[in-house]
Amino acid sequence: MTEDIHYQVKRFRDAVYRLSQPRMAMFDQKVLHRPGLYDEIREAMAGEEQGAKPGSISRSVPPVWIEALEWLCEVDSAICCWGFAVPTRFEDMLTEEWGAEYVKEVAFYADVVERWVAEGEALLTGPTSFELKGRCPECDCEKVRRRKFDGWGWSHALSVSAERAVCLSCFAKWPPSQFLFLGRLLGCESATELLAS
Repeated sequence: MTEDIHYQVKRFRDAVYRLSQPRMAMFDQKVLHRPGLYDEIREAMAGEEQGAKPGSISRSVPPVWIEALEWLCEVDSAICCWGFAVPTRFEDMLTEEWGAEYVKEVAFYADVVERWVAEGEALLTGPTSFELKGRCPECDCEKVRRRKFDGWGWSHALSVSAERAVCLSCFAKWPPSQFLFLGRLLGCESATELLAS
């Protein structure tokens, strides 16, 4: 039981770290320092204000980035419900001590924060996977109900990325070497026929 809580606390802290701490990135053979994922999304959320200068005509302000606003609201409200104070919430989450009796709670928190990290990265970089039309060759499922940014909704069961194709219902997986085979099973002649619109 002690090993379980240590593992779950490590997962939780790793996810919180990826959510909140500054990051480094390589660009043109230079190391760039970027804000944490949460801060980067908060900074990128609103468009630049193009207000009026003295003697000029007023211009409209670009609309807010709705998906980012929803993501930030979900993160902030959940962390508040978990009992972490706003000014120091990320630091508190990284240093919180958990007893073995909290293993299920910490595992749940780790799952949620890992999902936030994946969704946040997708907000900044764009989609890394795409839905496929057709029924799963393994379980014959066509649609699955899953959580999206705006609540629960229906998605195609088959999803493809550069790394693999997967059924979100039965979790059958196909590596890139089997993409053509999967396409033939789905009755498609070209890749564009596979992508859901």
